[in-house]
Amino acid sequence: MIKLLLCVSVVVMIENGQSHPSPPSGQSYSFISIPPQPYGYSFMDASRDAPIQFEVFLDLICPDSKNAFPTLKMLADHYGNKKMRLSVLSFPLPYHKFAYLAAQGVNVVASVTNSSTKTWDYMKMMFDAQPAFSDKETVNMTTTEIIENMGKIAARVGVPSNTWSNNILSSAYDTRTQWKYGCRRGAAGTPWFLINGVTVMGQPTWSVEQWQKLIDPLIQQGADCISQ
Repeated sequence: MIKLLLCVSVVVMIENGQSHPSPPSGQSYSFISIPPQPYGYSFMDASRDAPIQFEVFLDLICPDSKNAFPTLKMLADHYGNKKMRLSVLSFPLPYHKFAYLAAQGVNVVASVTNSSTKTWDYMKMMFDAQPAFSDKETVNMTTTEIIENMGKIAARVGVPSNTWSNNILSSAYDTRTQWKYGCRRGAAGTPWFLINGVTVMGQPTWSVEQWQKLIDPLIQQGADCISQ
C-alpha cells in the first residue's frame, strides 16, 4: 500500500535583524522568504495548471537521487507537460561534502542560461559524473578544484568559465532558502516526492509502471470532477 502523508505548512515571518554574511538587500537568511514564483526547476517548462504537480527534492551527490532521475524524466515524457508538471528542487544533504556546492551550480546554470532544457542537462551530467564528486574521491581535493571541475560540466551547457567562477559562490542565498523550503515541506532525505502537495513515500527504484498505478487514478478523478 502506498502511504500518503499530508504536510501543510504555511508560515509567514517578519524579521527585523540581519544575519551574517549579508544576503541580498531586504532579505534574511534566518527565515524563508516568499519567492516571486514557486521554487523548482520544471521539466520542459510544463504547465502550472497541469493536474499533476510532481515535486521532487534531489541531491546531486546522492546515489538514490541518481537512480530515480531517469525514471522521473521518462514519467514526465509519458504524461506530457499538460498533464504533469515535474519540478526538481535542490535538497543537498549535509553528509555529502560537496552537495551544497553542486546545488549552487544548478542555480547558476538556471539563471545564466534561462533554459529548463540546459538546467536538466546539467543535472544529468552531474549525476553521470557523480562518482568523481563523492566524499571518497574528493577527500584530498580543495573547494577551488571542485568548483573548477563542476565548471567544466557547466561549460558544456553554455556557461562561460568566468561567469561560472563569478557566480557559483554568490548563489548561496538561493540555495539556502530552497533547502529551508524543503525542510518546511517535510523533506528528510533524497529523493523526496510530493504529488499535488502530498508527500508520497515512493522509492528511487520505482518504475514508470509503478508510478502510473498512483498517478493514473488521480488524473481520472480530476477528469471526473471537471465533467460533473
